[in-house]
Amino acid sequence: MFFKLTSFEIWIGLRQRSHWIYAVLCFLFSFGLVHAAAGGLSQIKIVTIGDAFIVNSPGNIDRIASLSAFFAIFAIANIVSFYANRDFEHKMHALVFSSGVRKYNYVSSRFIASLGISSLVISSALFGAWVATLMPY
Repeated sequence: MFFKLTSFEIWIGLRQRSHWIYAVLCFLFSFGLVHAAAGGLSQIKIVTIGDAFIVNSPGNIDRIASLSAFFAIFAIANIVSFYANRDFEHKMHALVFSSGVRKYNYVSSRFIASLGISSLVISSALFGAWVATLMPY
């Protein structure tokens, strides 16, 4: 029952347009950061101290991931609240909790689904940074 509930919750989460919009925004944000830092945009100048600026160095990847995750926190709060409040908004909680589904399975499947969708959103930011390093400039 746990796997059915979890797959259903993930399926519902993947159908939400807002979750995909968050993923695309995180992708574009990190893509733009790396693109600007690599010199793809001539209007934006990145000032650094030292001889060279390596865009895909571990320190810069960490900075880009941290900035993207900082902005993704707002999206993750919305994703988790979607899973937490969905039954209460439609007044289905009494029906769900009176059925044969155990509360532990139900709540943990919601948690796993929200964790998976949130991981997808944050991973899209790292994917955007990786795609930007492949640009031919």
